Amino acid sequence: MLDGNEMNMIGNNLKKYRKKRKMSQQNLSDQLELLGVYVCRGSVSRIEDKSRTVTDIELYAISKVLDININELIETKHEDNEDNNISLTNIDFKVKITSINGVNIRSGASTSYKILGAVPYGCEVRISRQTSGGGYSWGLTTYNGIKGWIALDFTKRVGTSGIKVGSTVRVKSGALVYGTNTPLSSWVYDKSFTVMELNGSRAVIGIDGNVTAAVNKDELIII
Repeated sequence: MLDGNEMNMIGNNLKKYRKKRKMSQQNLSDQLELLGVYVCRGSVSRIEDKSRTVTDIELYAISKVLDININELIETKHEDNEDNNISLTNIDFKVKITSINGVNIRSGASTSYKILGAVPYGCEVRISRQTSGGGYSWGLTTYNGIKGWIALDFTKRVGTSGIKVGSTVRVKSGALVYGTNTPLSSWVYDKSFTVMELNGSRAVIGIDGNVTAAVNKDELIII
C-alpha cells in the first residue's frame, strides 16, 4: 500500500539493490537503455524518491538489470520506531521547506517508515535531532502537534551564517558535481565532510584533508 504522496512501492529497494551492485543512477539508466527501456538518470532519481510511477515494463527491466526477482523490489513497511536504532545528534536550528510538494513527516528516519503528516512548502520548523540514513539527512521536528522525522534534503537552514570553510556538512541526495550533470557516487550521501574551499556557489568538500568533490553549496546541509 502506498503512503500519502508516494507514487511507487519500489523506490527504497531500488536504491538499496542499485547501491549493492555499485551502480550509479546513470549506470542503471544506460543498462535499461540496452534493453530498449528508456529511463533517464533524473527519472531513476524520481523513482527512488517515489515521486514517479513505474510501468510494468520498467519494473521487469529493472529486475533484470539488478538480477533480482520482481518481488524483491516491492517494499514492506518496518514497525514504527522513533529512534530507529541509529546514531542521533542533539541540535537546535530552524529550516524552511524548499520542496514545492512539501515534505512528509515520518515515524522514523527512513522513507520506509509510516507517514504521520506533512509540512507544506515555505513553512519553517525547528529541528531538535539529526541523523542520516538511506542516502538522506533526517531531522526530528514537531509540526501542528505531529512529532516525527523529515528529510532535510528538501529544506534550507535559516537563521544562521550559512556554509563556510571548516563547516561540517552532509550532501543532499541527488546532488551533482559542480557545473555538470554528473551525479556524485552514491556513498557520498551517507558521509560527513569538511568544507575545504568556497568560491561563490562552488564548495569543495573533503575528508581528513583529502578532496572528495566540488558541489553547489546549496546542496550541502550543516551538521
